Amino acid sequence: MSLLPKTKGGRWFTLNIGPHEVAFSTRKPEDGKFTHYLVLDRLILDYPDTIIWIGLRAGEVRDAEYASAERAVIIGFQEDFANAEKVFNLPGVRRALIAYWSEALADLRERQASSVYARFHSYDAVSALLEYKRAADTVAYGIDAASVV
Repeated sequence: MSLLPKTKGGRWFTLNIGPHEVAFSTRKPEDGKFTHYLVLDRLILDYPDTIIWIGLRAGEVRDAEYASAERAVIIGFQEDFANAEKVFNLPGVRRALIAYWSEALADLRERQASSVYARFHSYDAVSALLEYKRAADTVAYGIDAASVV
């Protein structure tokens, strides 16, 4: 994960697997909403309610432009940050994300490759996100934060 990468148009963050950006959010809002992108397996197309949700947020689903990612699609939608994470609760999103991301990570591991952008990774940001997730789970589920690994 890289925070505030120097990309054309500006982004809040990018998440890469190898050379592929698999998640990012733009920095320029439109009507208070940012555009968020995820690269997923095309099995997301089997979930019409999710595609409708994306469309209702000025979104789209299109083929990914990565030559080495034959099953990948990119979803993009506009939403504020507080509501953008709702995408992960939609039918098929986690399944499609896991299908594409785990395959890409397995390929990196098999090739013993590391991220092209490793020198830009923000380990502190990842740590802070994990800490936030643990705290949110504690509140939502009444889990003892010390017992969460």
